[in-house]
Amino acid sequence: MLRAMLVVLAVVLSAHDAQAEMCSRVGTYKLTHDADWPMYISIKAGATCEATFGSFGGANLTFKRLLLVTPPARGKIKLREGGYYIYTAPSSQGSDKFTLRVCGSQNNSPGCATLNYSVTVK
Repeated sequence: MLRAMLVVLAVVLSAHDAQAEMCSRVGTYKLTHDADWPMYISIKAGATCEATFGSFGGANLTFKRLLLVTPPARGKIKLREGGYYIYTAPSSQGSDKFTLRVCGSQNNSPGCATLNYSVTVK
């Protein structure tokens, strides 16, 4: 019996050049059953990091929901429709963390991923 593999997905940062200098993100994930995935953000103090969830490699992907599991301790986050978020870093250097859960389907196979973000504020 063949199992369909889920396509690796990536968070795609906004295409603003100035923002790219202020914020970088590393990490990938798959929509699987209750899997945890480490994600990393490096951002300048007081800057914002805007990101949207998109498919990697043109997968047949439908996002159903984006949930905030654990809010950031120092920064702020806003979730938007369609799998979009804006993270605002605190005004001082240090670290922060937050957790998001994204759910959807790929080729009509439902799944979720828990994304554990570690943030370095420079």
